[in-house]
Amino acid sequence: MNLKRKIAFIAAVGVVALSAGSNPVHAGTTIVGGGSTFMSNMTDICASGYNNNKLSNTNTDVISYTGVGSGSGKKGFSLVANAGKAPDFNLYKFAGSESAYSSSEAPTGFVYVPLIGGPIGIAYNLATVKEPISLSSTTLAKIFAGTITKWNDAAIVADNTATSVVTPAVTAPGVSQVTKSGTTAKIVRGATTSTITITATKAAVRAGLKKSLVVTRLIGTNIKVVKTLKMSAKGSVVVPNAVGASYGVSLGGKTIGNLTPDVVTPAVTTVTGKTITMPSTAITVTYRSSTSGTTNMFINYLNKVEPAIWTKATNDTWATAFPTTVPTDGTFQGATGNDGVTNYVATKDGAITYAEVSFITERELYAAKIKNASGIYVAPTVAASADGLANAEIDATGLVTQDYVTKTATAYPINAVAYGIAATAASTNNTAVKGFFSYYLSRCAPASAGAAGYTALTGAFLAKSLAQVAKISAS
Repeated sequence: MNLKRKIAFIAAVGVVALSAGSNPVHAGTTIVGGGSTFMSNMTDICASGYNNNKLSNTNTDVISYTGVGSGSGKKGFSLVANAGKAPDFNLYKFAGSESAYSSSEAPTGFVYVPLIGGPIGIAYNLATVKEPISLSSTTLAKIFAGTITKWNDAAIVADNTATSVVTPAVTAPGVSQVTKSGTTAKIVRGATTSTITITATKAAVRAGLKKSLVVTRLIGTNIKVVKTLKMSAKGSVVVPNAVGASYGVSLGGKTIGNLTPDVVTPAVTTVTGKTITMPSTAITVTYRSSTSGTTNMFINYLNKVEPAIWTKATNDTWATAFPTTVPTDGTFQGATGNDGVTNYVATKDGAITYAEVSFITERELYAAKIKNASGIYVAPTVAASADGLANAEIDATGLVTQDYVTKTATAYPINAVAYGIAATAASTNNTAVKGFFSYYLSRCAPASAGAAGYTALTGAFLAKSLAQVAKISAS
């Protein structure tokens, strides 16, 4: 399904469920937002739903959003603010971004509101590989740093080779001898038969002369008498071997003991992963050519988990945070927006990029499984992203710090949280933005995020985001 049709469909379903299909009779305040392309598909869904929802949008405001990249969105939001004219920001009444302003760029009188989360997928195009591959963080870091240049590099091959782990057999010793009141029973197991030898002291023989020695066999719940002996100083019973058989010895109805077999747990071979034949195709790294919050989040992950490879602090600009100088020999290719990088990868054999998952899905590309801190290769699903963000912390300003080394086995490790950026000064425009953000978090994302490839905020995280919403148009 075409993504725009998909958005329209999801929005329509959300409208039916949330607003009984009501349409605005007249337009209220028209609000234009812009910025992050990572969140643009989700924001389009929410804007469409909000514009057609009388119950949540009582003023019949009209919201639109343009995906121009986080850097452009932040700049467009802050131009007039920096000229001292807040809260009526210039190009955009609100911005979308996965990254924060730098201290030199930040306007005054604004608030960060975490609106939506989701995985950053690693999309690739290999003509001969039609399934998800696996990549460790080290391999991934080297690919995007340009130090791994072929798809059949040893590191990539190792990540995509099945491994076998053999758990050796374990033997739990059984009971081979029992003694009670001077009578001893001992079993010696042979290849096909076992011999049970019973010996007794003189005192035990005298005490048991009028009693019978009984040997029984137990297999599961089935008990069978295999031999009855008169009490003597020594006697023996030869019994056929039977899998799992135990033998009980009693004298005059009183148990002397049970002779149990060794319990052997057989060796187990566990195969992890799958062997995929990797081609010798050259790698083309595709990155965001303009300022990008997705770039910021992706490089932040690389810097935090592989700091020896990605040595510089993260940045919205790829070239600024790149470990060396971005190659100009054609092995690296810049493109605009999540649309641009995934469009390029879809047409270029050997290309790889980072992007929000819905853009990857629309272009029918595969997304790699990434090895997390528990050593598990995990696909970029909504559920795995939620697990990856579960330990994230939100501070008093609304900014989020992720835990990239969470040991949750099901966690996907590369995720983004996209912020809505809005003004705190009271105005008609800002009140409209406030209403939209509240709807986005409380109604739209819970209903539609999963189907669109995003992770809705929940619990304490959601509560803190809504507290940030309350600061919009409040001063």
